[in-house]
Amino acid sequence: MATLRGSPMRLNTLLVAAVATLAHAQTTVTVPAGALCPLGTTLNNEGILESKDLVNGCNCRAGWYATGSVVNGASIYPKDLDCTPCGPGTSCAESGSSSATPCPAGTYSSQQSNRNCVACPGGRWGAGGGISSACSGICPEGYYCPSGTNNATQLECGGAFSLYCPEGSVSPSQVSPGFAAVGSSNIATSQRVCGVGKWCTLGVEAPCPVGTFGSATGLASPSCSGPCKAGYFCGAGSTSSTAETCGAEAGKNASVVCPAGALQRA
Repeated sequence: MATLRGSPMRLNTLLVAAVATLAHAQTTVTVPAGALCPLGTTLNNEGILESKDLVNGCNCRAGWYATGSVVNGASIYPKDLDCTPCGPGTSCAESGSSSATPCPAGTYSSQQSNRNCVACPGGRWGAGGGISSACSGICPEGYYCPSGTNNATQLECGGAFSLYCPEGSVSPSQVSPGFAAVGSSNIATSQRVCGVGKWCTLGVEAPCPVGTFGSATGLASPSCSGPCKAGYFCGAGSTSSTAETCGAEAGKNASVVCPAGALQRA
């Protein structure tokens, strides 16, 4: 056996260091990845919790779940505790989980050791168990998908053509003035510019009224491009201010018979 030599102070220092080293060797064990032991617990040199700590024990932390010999409750043998990370598409919100929980519809998780799932981004939808932000797919045209949507056709665009929803919509878009909605069965998927001789409001296209004309596209008012020129008649949907000569067949002054914007042919 080695003999300690030196001054009393040095001997005392060496003794304290030796005791600390021994204590460390008796209370330190390798705890598996993902395991969680309560603060203040004491482990003996076999890696078993002392009797005073049996009630608390060690368990798998949130984001992990227990497998192997310990799948429910806490373990007094942390060295035997087998913790598995909750993988993509699952989560383990609480410590002590015995299995990974699949992400519910409208959510996903893409990492290892997930505590919580994340809502699918707007414009996409998820049936559940998603492993990336792509979730189950992009929102189809005619429908919109805010964050967390769980069904591709959960929310219909609607709006009686005043709203439209192209593919990947987070929310409905208002049809622009001077544009008409494109779609069917009151479900609009896009918009197009209003044609000549017509005007558009709230997504609905209509011919320019009698007495007016529309020579440009994208008109948003029933006055269209203006009144028909004096001496001429403009029927509904006319594209020129001189669409038809008025009153000539009666030998009368056309401008008198048909003033500007006349509502009927002489």
